[in-house]
Amino acid sequence: MKQTFFIALCFLTLFSCSNDDEILKSTEEIEDETVSVDQETEETDDTTNDSDDSDSVVFVVGEEGPAGGFIIYVNQDPDSSWQYIEAAPIDIEGDIEWGCVSSQLFDDQSTTSIGTGLLNTTTIVDFHDALEDYYNNPDQCDSSNNGTVAAKVALEFEYGGFSDWHLPSRDEGLLFYDILFDTGLSDFETEGLYWTSTEHPNAMDAAAAISFDEDSGDQHWGWVGKNWNTSEVLPIYIRAVRYF
Repeated sequence: MKQTFFIALCFLTLFSCSNDDEILKSTEEIEDETVSVDQETEETDDTTNDSDDSDSVVFVVGEEGPAGGFIIYVNQDPDSSWQYIEAAPIDIEGDIEWGCVSSQLFDDQSTTSIGTGLLNTTTIVDFHDALEDYYNNPDQCDSSNNGTVAAKVALEFEYGGFSDWHLPSRDEGLLFYDILFDTGLSDFETEGLYWTSTEHPNAMDAAAAISFDEDSGDQHWGWVGKNWNTSEVLPIYIRAVRYF
């Protein structure tokens, strides 16, 4: 399996460094530790509490956050509406695609940076909500679409008493590797990929995903097809984040 993923990742690296003319597809059987998109997501209590009482608490990177996740970023901008990014401690898994294969949502706007994940997520969801019942009629985009949208799944995620989660941008997803995976703070599936909210700027059918395969070298991400799902070789997951 390791050899299969390494070969897949080589293709992924070639794809991201060339003319982006090859979109990777793959997935595998889901691991027991992940949370099914069809199941109820875990909560620490019976209510959600998006307005936490953490304004007076100072957090540092790597600490546990108010929702029971991990602080992966401290915002130094005093004018920002949020100060911290908290990553959920668990995965969401399922046959989850990024969204409409034939869509280009962001008109060359940068969707990679830290702090863009929430806007990216809401933009993606608003686009699909405005289609003619995309979730039950995904063929209007492409026959390979199954009606799932990773951003919508992340936006509807509830955990730790909070429901303000969203899909990370590419650079926020890379913090998972540096802050959580590389230090051993949190486990990630190494034989699979994780969606981000970052769309390819020039290829309407691709989006960025994060890799945790330790043989991947220095590049821990690549462009994959928006219709990548878990019916093939390697699974694809979601690890949601929240700003507060």
